[in-house]
Amino acid sequence: MQRASARADRIAQFMLALSHHTKGGADNYVKAAEQAKLAAESGLGHAQCFFGNMLSTGEGVEKNAAEALKWYKRAAEQDLVFAQYQLGGHLLAEGKSDEATFWLAKAAEQGITNADEARVAWGESCTDLMDETRRNTLSTVGAFGKP
Repeated sequence: MQRASARADRIAQFMLALSHHTKGGADNYVKAAEQAKLAAESGLGHAQCFFGNMLSTGEGVEKNAAEALKWYKRAAEQDLVFAQYQLGGHLLAEGKSDEATFWLAKAAEQGITNADEARVAWGESCTDLMDETRRNTLSTVGAFGKP
């Protein structure tokens, strides 16, 4: 039960990060980065990729390509295809073609060969994560019965 609770906490942090980011604006980007970093540090791959993207673009945090690569790699190592694609693209831009080819090939093995496909995979994966959270919440509430 504790592991499920810890996973729910980091998913909640990630969802809060997405909510702040969606609102836009400098203050909300800072709040989004704070929540994304907490979820990323706890090991949630989606948050690791999202935080890497914030570092890559400088939204809510100081732009830091080296740090972004670190977070993309952590997410990619969890077999998240959109993270593999992002990591490969960034490594290619830095001239690290051997490592880039490795990660882009891993993404291609899962059917992602361009940025549009990566965006679709990201959206579907986030939807799956939210659905899992809803199911777990309903299951937990159901276990306690009605008030």
